Amino acid sequence: MKTEFDDLLGCINLFDEIYKTKKDLQNVFFDLQILQEKKFEVSLGIAISNIRDEMLSKIDILEVAMEKTNEVANTTIFLQKIKLNPLYSYKKVKSYYFQHYSIPVEIKDYLNKSKNIVDNIIKDNTVDAYNLGGNLGLKIFDIPIEFKMLSEGTKKYLKTNANDLAGNFAKQLSTGVRYEIYEGIKNNETIKDIRNRIINVWDNVIEVRVPPKVINEEIVSSGYTYRIDNNVWITTVARTETTEAFTNGKLESFSQIGVVDYVEYVTAEDEATCDECLGMGGMVYPLEQSFGVIPIHGRCRCSFIPLLANGMDYNTAKDLALENIYEIYEIG
Repeated sequence: MKTEFDDLLGCINLFDEIYKTKKDLQNVFFDLQILQEKKFEVSLGIAISNIRDEMLSKIDILEVAMEKTNEVANTTIFLQKIKLNPLYSYKKVKSYYFQHYSIPVEIKDYLNKSKNIVDNIIKDNTVDAYNLGGNLGLKIFDIPIEFKMLSEGTKKYLKTNANDLAGNFAKQLSTGVRYEIYEGIKNNETIKDIRNRIINVWDNVIEVRVPPKVINEEIVSSGYTYRIDNNVWITTVARTETTEAFTNGKLESFSQIGVVDYVEYVTAEDEATCDECLGMGGMVYPLEQSFGVIPIHGRCRCSFIPLLANGMDYNTAKDLALENIYEIYEIG
């Protein structure tokens, strides 16, 4: 059974005379971008929910480790250290031993595996968004050919960016889970108590670090950090990364067809549009300087629309664009 997320490119065919007005074109961009965002958000949310459930299913494994930790903490050598050194405590001994020797390998492995799961979800969805934007860029000019991502730098960036986002998530997850396990063991808590501790990790905030934004070797906005919970993080990643990949895919397709010299910045133009984005609306950028401009901030919904080269009408542009694509893609 098909859903609204299936065959997103098929939605493009619902629009005739796509270049008729600026508003029509803007609406198509937003409609398709939102569909891709939803697909991304749902898939990432399901993956992270599964990680949580799988992690909780492994908590019973801790029982053996807890017994071993109690056994070791009660050995003569540790009890002597507690007696001789007032800085030692029974809790500290148990926590030290558990931290260094007793985390079950099943939990360690799954904490490491969670990074790969999230990495693949982010990478697959950003590549899909990029290709969707590229295909839409070609469709605007009636080019009946599948878009090809030719930029090696882009391929590397999408892979690295997904790895960085997943790595940050997995690191904070791992730190939180390990800490709660250590604290639970140290305080002689039950498996149920430790399970509740781990559930609370998923409700805790994630620190997000936003690097400075650099355009044409100039810093246009400073870097900063902020904290969000997992659900907000999922939505933020889905929207922000989709916007960036979708926009850059379009821009690469405009670059490939060779008939777009400039692009115009457009906003969602609704009550949720921020002042910063509203101030950018209508600005015109040379095509080669537009990469990396959008998103302006996290969860940005802005976009670019193409402006034809001076003196070129749409029909002439379509013919020339098709010729250029045939040459670039080496189609006989």
